Amino acid sequence: MNVDGGAAAEPTLDVSATLSEHEDRIAIFVVNPSREPQKRTIDVAAFAPLVGAVNVSILADTAKANQRDAANCWREPQRVRTTATKTIITRNLLRFEFPALSLTVLEICPKK
Repeated sequence: MNVDGGAAAEPTLDVSATLSEHEDRIAIFVVNPSREPQKRTIDVAAFAPLVGAVNVSILADTAKANQRDAANCWREPQRVRTTATKTIITRNLLRFEFPALSLTVLEICPKK
């Protein structure tokens, strides 16, 4: 797996990948510790020829206040929460913008 780092001045993302025991799912975990969203291209050709939909789960501050200490409280019990979306892989490339101060999980189910 290769992650295009973009310009040298851009903050680094923390990226790791896990293949399930039965090799039917790949999970890519991406932490963006910076206060700015980061656009990246991930080359997933090493896993297999992949195309199609990717399930995305993002844990982040829904208020987008750029506060590292954002937390849920009795006034805002859903401020920090997981949201779900989808993206696609095209020619073994996955392009995505990782939100500021977030954890993103990309779940890929390779076709056999």
